[in-house]
Amino acid sequence: MAEAAHDAGMPFGGHIPAEVGLVGALDARQTSIDHYDRYVEFLVPDGADTGDREPGFFGSGWVHLADRGRIPEAIERTLAAGTWNVPTLSLVEHLASDTPAEEMIAWPEMRYMPQRVRDGWVEAKHRFQARDDFQPDAARALVELRRELTRALHAAGAPIALGSDAPQFFNVPGFSIHHELRMMVAAGLTPYEVLVTGTRAPAHYFGTPGAFGTVEPGRRADLVLLEANPLEDVANVQRRVGVMVRGQWLPEAQIQARLERIAATAE
Repeated sequence: MAEAAHDAGMPFGGHIPAEVGLVGALDARQTSIDHYDRYVEFLVPDGADTGDREPGFFGSGWVHLADRGRIPEAIERTLAAGTWNVPTLSLVEHLASDTPAEEMIAWPEMRYMPQRVRDGWVEAKHRFQARDDFQPDAARALVELRRELTRALHAAGAPIALGSDAPQFFNVPGFSIHHELRMMVAAGLTPYEVLVTGTRAPAHYFGTPGAFGTVEPGRRADLVLLEANPLEDVANVQRRVGVMVRGQWLPEAQIQARLERIAATAE
């Protein structure tokens, strides 16, 4: 598949099969990796006694065996391959959170999702809490290791793009990106650095740095007007006055009216 994609000039990315592993994906110059897939398994030294445990959810079953000393090699291989990462920290952190599922499903944005989806998310969190490989210590260790990977990859200049894997596990499209912004700041990036991963960085990922992602003449007019500075607090990205999409202005009142129509269909 990788050879055919390269022959056709087609980028490929996403998850990594267990049989391929991180090294195989990077050697094949996979364009991007979602969720830091297979990084935890790479950090487990060869010959480590895993018993009969499976790697689990993004390595949660082996996270206690991860050797931080292997992180520089993982970064070096990532840089050499030119591979991007989309951390989706919220994918794991929502499931690992101590916040009860019943409390999370009461977040305001949940009203925009169908009831069957909300019920599925609650069931999923309960199911993960019952897994042997996702008990509190392992879940917290996985969260911290993924945050450490985020800091280390960014500090080394490895390309990172913003994403939340919505709609997935309490991630409502649109709203979920604000959770992701907050978590990436909590991982150690500055608000400015995190905002770059969702603006200028995607333009470079798609090979169109002159098309969008920065505010300057000649760029596509995709803009968010805020009433507070997000560089002071990344949560201010939620304080919208309005949004411009390809030059069309949408005031916040119009956005809210459209959201109300979505909520009405989800009930």
